[in-house]
Amino acid sequence: MPKRTKLTSQNYVPFAALLAVAVLWGVALPVIKLTTQYVTTFTFLYYRLLIVGIILLPFTIWWLKKHPVHKRDWGNFFLLGLFSQTSLAIIFFGIRYTTALDGAIIGILTPLLAIYAGHHFFNEKVNGWVKSGILIATIGMLFVVVGPALEATGNGGAAAWQRVMGNLLILAYNVVFMVYIVWSKSVAPGTHNVSRVLTDTLKWVHLKPMRRHYPPLLIAALTFYVGLATFIPLYALEVVGVFGPPMETNFFKLSAIPVLGILYMALLSSIVAYFAFQWALSKVQVEDTAIFSYLTPVFTFPAAFLLLGEVPGQEIIVGSVIIAVGVIIAETKKT
Repeated sequence: MPKRTKLTSQNYVPFAALLAVAVLWGVALPVIKLTTQYVTTFTFLYYRLLIVGIILLPFTIWWLKKHPVHKRDWGNFFLLGLFSQTSLAIIFFGIRYTTALDGAIIGILTPLLAIYAGHHFFNEKVNGWVKSGILIATIGMLFVVVGPALEATGNGGAAAWQRVMGNLLILAYNVVFMVYIVWSKSVAPGTHNVSRVLTDTLKWVHLKPMRRHYPPLLIAALTFYVGLATFIPLYALEVVGVFGPPMETNFFKLSAIPVLGILYMALLSSIVAYFAFQWALSKVQVEDTAIFSYLTPVFTFPAAFLLLGEVPGQEIIVGSVIIAVGVIIAETKKT
């Protein structure tokens, strides 16, 4: 049975990287919600990825010269880009209708899915206690998702059904991001203990594991360019008003708050966090990312209060307690 990677003097750096990612992504949700009050979704994502693309261009060219991409591997890179970057539009739309606190609590679904994915796709054994813990935590998470429907209105004056819709979108994003984690791990050359289900899925979409080994930083960089390519036409349509009366789309005419929000998402939440996560994922098991993901709401709560004035409501408190019970059971009874 695969065992969780133990913290030693040789591998503390990957765990430190995962902790940094938890901090950066924990603050990201409040930053996104605040910034989307000033710019539309596709404008936000376009400038975020454009800045990332410009900064990474010389490094990407250098990496590609040292590690040319096999022509049959481009399909995997394209899918990784869709799952990790293009899918961000889902959470950007969702956070418009719900709270950053809701989004952070729902985000705990990702590490829970990581445990299940390790069992289902990489033959990592999961006992009955872990399954029970995952079930309990899932119930708590669903309580957070649908809890606002019990109220007349949600936080910030949003209608209850809008907040539930936003929660469902964030829930959908977490499922998609889990697909990214599984796909990234499964297509890496030399990955062992891949289940027959995952192998058959790769064959069904006519894809195979990467033909060559690629540096984690190159993989992350290429996914950013895939995301940029998908958002360019959507941004262009937003500029001409196809999606409704546009907000300001010229980066140099934006006020300080949206500019700082875009820069945070481009430099810290994108370049630093994704590179750190992709690199750490290559050093540890999929389930090792879970314990650090549980910490994300710890950093979201103070950031949401300072930036948005959000405080946890009754449904968040009750749901969080239920989730915490499930997480404790799942993590302490894992081995």
